[in-house]
Amino acid sequence: MRGEPSDLANLVVDACHDLRTPLAAAFGFARTIERMGGVSGDNAMYLQQVVEATQELEQLIAALSAVAHGERGTLRLRPQPVDLGELALEASEGSGHALERDVVAGMIETDPARAVTSLVWLAAPFAEAPTAGRERVWRVTSPDSVTFGQLAGLDGELFGRDLRAYAGRRVLGLLSATVELESDRLIVRFPLAT
Repeated sequence: MRGEPSDLANLVVDACHDLRTPLAAAFGFARTIERMGGVSGDNAMYLQQVVEATQELEQLIAALSAVAHGERGTLRLRPQPVDLGELALEASEGSGHALERDVVAGMIETDPARAVTSLVWLAAPFAEAPTAGRERVWRVTSPDSVTFGQLAGLDGELFGRDLRAYAGRRVLGLLSATVELESDRLIVRFPLAT
């Protein structure tokens, strides 16, 4: 994600901005109807599905926007020393998965908000309940690394098939973190704070 921004990156940034306006209106009206108690029975379930779908669309737009801003070089990053254990705990809570600590976490250098969001995006394709014998947990596996897995069907195509996982990997790369697929786990290594 270096060099001159492409016309496509500029178009995507502008499109993401434009898409958020009608999406915000749809989400706002759905929430207003919910608060007013204007629906009941099956209609309440349908309204909840609309709310959840608009929230998912917002996440997808945010992921696409982050990648495009990264391509343009306009993604704001604020690296600072952060405790990896705290960052991993926040990411595990955001992704709905548990955190286990195999080792003592170290101080890493990263933008905490961007890193947490990116880790949540990485876990997004695996949001469902664990399959038999496979646990989907975050683990602090070294002072500078977190691991997510065990995952079924993990392969190199993951980042091309899921926009959020792809965006998470790209943004983590901008933060000088590496994301590797090892066996049935995702391993994210951050630079240690100096």
